[in-house]
Amino acid sequence: FERDTSWDSAMLLLQDVCLMKDMANLKKEKIKSSILQKLKNDYLDDARFTQEAIGVVSKATNCIQAYIAGVYKYSTTVKKLKPKQKRHAKLTADLEQSHKILGKKRLHQEELQKHLNKKSVKMEESFGQIKQIQATMKVLDKEVRDAQDLLETI
Repeated sequence: FERDTSWDSAMLLLQDVCLMKDMANLKKEKIKSSILQKLKNDYLDDARFTQEAIGVVSKATNCIQAYIAGVYKYSTTVKKLKPKQKRHAKLTADLEQSHKILGKKRLHQEELQKHLNKKSVKMEESFGQIKQIQATMKVLDKEVRDAQDLLETI
């Protein structure tokens, strides 16, 4: 709560009627790294500030110690996750962009496949026409040979 860390200040803080509301509304993800470091160095690393040590004195301060340790852990974890969340957001945006590109490419591929299918049908029709022409040519070749043979016999 950005207050003096003396014993007198702590006693006043514990008497504050808004303390619980302030604790509940604390923006844990916005705590400055310098404050977290000070919290760790001045309290959390102090053997006298463990739950076991404080629990002997008061259950209320034991709960406050647990809250402070939890806030520290949450806040430091959020700060560690922030770069990963940014990377995740960038990768998600890149993935969405890739999906859009892939969708366009699939549509283009479908159009090409339709065009290819039409060409394939036309090619099959052309092969059928070629076979008909070849059959007609065989018949005509035979008729020409027959005609030549007839001419030679005349």
